[in-house]
Amino acid sequence: MANISLKVKTCIEQEKSEPKVKTEQPKYNAVYTTDLVALECTQQLGSKTSTVQLEKGPDQFLVAHFSNGTHVTELSNLILAAALAIKVKKKPAAAKKPAASVPADAAPSPELESAAPSPRTYQLLWYKNGNNVGVRQTFGPKRQIFSFGGKRCTKSKERLLEIGRKVVKDLELGMAPDAAKTNARNLASA
Repeated sequence: MANISLKVKTCIEQEKSEPKVKTEQPKYNAVYTTDLVALECTQQLGSKTSTVQLEKGPDQFLVAHFSNGTHVTELSNLILAAALAIKVKKKPAAAKKPAASVPADAAPSPELESAAPSPRTYQLLWYKNGNNVGVRQTFGPKRQIFSFGGKRCTKSKERLLEIGRKVVKDLELGMAPDAAKTNARNLASA
């Protein structure tokens, strides 16, 4: 029994006396994130980060080619095709017309000032099943601001559209959307 404890004691003393030397670097598992808007894949390996474009890959999955290897995502190649189709559908920019030559000291004519389109324009939408009119922005996010009328409204389609045109004029002249909404609903219910 004394012999066994002596061997254990010598092993422990040898471990304490020999310093351990680290020969291997710690290995990290890579973390991959994908940005579907930009169609990019980001690899985070320890403190290093690298980003590459996603490409069509074999077996109908998107791939990202990094300097240390290729990552096959779980995303279908169809996502890439759909994103490219959306980018292609954008309207081309309008061609600019050459500016008319006007002397610098000449005052701008009122005809040119009134001909310039308002930067904030609106569109009327008729909902026949709901018997109401919607007012939508044609700038910025192009969202519907409000609607008025409804199934209980006794006004005709023409009368509701006439109210809508009046409200759109007010909006284009600078009326607040909330005030225009209240005005339209009051005119429709009167």
